[in-house]
Amino acid sequence: AMASSVQKISAMCRNNGIQRGASAQSKSLQNKSNRSSYIGETVKELDLLGNEVIKQKLSACCNVAAIASEEEEGVHECHPNARFVVVHDPVDGSSNIEAGIPVGTIFGVYRRSGIEDPEASALASVLQPGQNQVAGGDAVYG
Repeated sequence: AMASSVQKISAMCRNNGIQRGASAQSKSLQNKSNRSSYIGETVKELDLLGNEVIKQKLSACCNVAAIASEEEEGVHECHPNARFVVVHDPVDGSSNIEAGIPVGTIFGVYRRSGIEDPEASALASVLQPGQNQVAGGDAVYG
């Protein structure tokens, strides 16, 4: 699911000129949205679209119990009895796009906690320390 997500985000970046030397007309995804993240940062259109791509792909994956994103407050629950949770930043560094600095997707995978209450389990699962991470990855665009 993450592989197909980063492929789609990469294509969005390529097709919309988010790369070094992009023309002014092809920068629509670099525009700021009228939203702020839960930590107060201005969210770009690419952040929102990248988040939606990852959320849709991971929600369809039966092995994913929950998803946490830098772009959303709270945890998105998928399949409560699944084995894993995924935390991600869909487009890390999006504030650097104008400078032509590459951006990317970063993610971590953790085992779902064994807490019986699904909502508490989802939150506890995404708040685990890094030493519990079972997989992770990144993709760079630009």
